[in-house]
Amino acid sequence: EMMRQNQDQIAAKKEMIERMEHEEKEAVDRMLKRFEDDEEDERRKEENRRAFRHRFMIEVNEQRLERARMAQEEKERAQRETEALKEQKEYKQRVISEARRKLLERHASELEGFLPQL
Repeated sequence: EMMRQNQDQIAAKKEMIERMEHEEKEAVDRMLKRFEDDEEDERRKEENRRAFRHRFMIEVNEQRLERARMAQEEKERAQRETEALKEQKEYKQRVISEARRKLLERHASELEGFLPQL
């Protein structure tokens, strides 16, 4: 009877050890799975951060190029405006000079004594 009880105790102890080892293995497997999931989450987050930085840099560069293009267009517009004003001024001066010359030709005989000698 004692041997049977001893064997029962040994069997129960063996079963308890196996159950504990199984539970420990399950706990370790759960922790490893959790670590893998955490690493995968972190990898995805880093990938998203990298993609966001890349898009941000592209947008910054596009904005810089757009500002440079707009500045160049403004510079060209101002240059065209300055050129147009200069041409208007020169045209006005030519019209005035031509009108003055024609007036002098028409009335030269009347102004003979008043004109400076060249």
